Amino acid sequence: MKIAVCDDSKKDRGVLRALLEACGYDFEIREYGSGEELYADMGYVRECGIVFLDINMEGMDGLAAAGRIKAECPKVHIVLVTAYVNYALDGYKVKASRFLLKDDLRQTLPECRMTLRGTAIRGKTRLPVWEDKEPERKRRLVQFPERQQHHFHGAAL
Repeated sequence: MKIAVCDDSKKDRGVLRALLEACGYDFEIREYGSGEELYADMGYVRECGIVFLDINMEGMDGLAAAGRIKAECPKVHIVLVTAYVNYALDGYKVKASRFLLKDDLRQTLPECRMTLRGTAIRGKTRLPVWEDKEPERKRRLVQFPERQQHHFHGAAL
């Protein structure tokens, strides 16, 4: 499966790459240092199963890149990765599949993989079966529901 990792921090890209490679699957992973760089390679992005995007980047940030990618490739799974939990609600706007905190990747990535796999099966997109070797771990994450209707004090927004 093809995966894109976009983060302006080379160190953070490397951490995510290492965690993905530790899964033991033959992923093709490309790294990008900016939203502009990622968007310029849309030929590859269209072939990806998952795009991991940092939100807080100079120039085209992760939310802007995610919006453009979803407009052109609605079936690509976008996983927003950031150090700031206050961006979680912005993920709804770009129809992100998941939101992960950078300081919790080791714990949250396995659950993210399982959720994306389930979404892929329902949506007829093929993703590999990934195993969570420690299913009893506690995880901190925000999961975005498939339905985009939200309620506030009983009224639909």
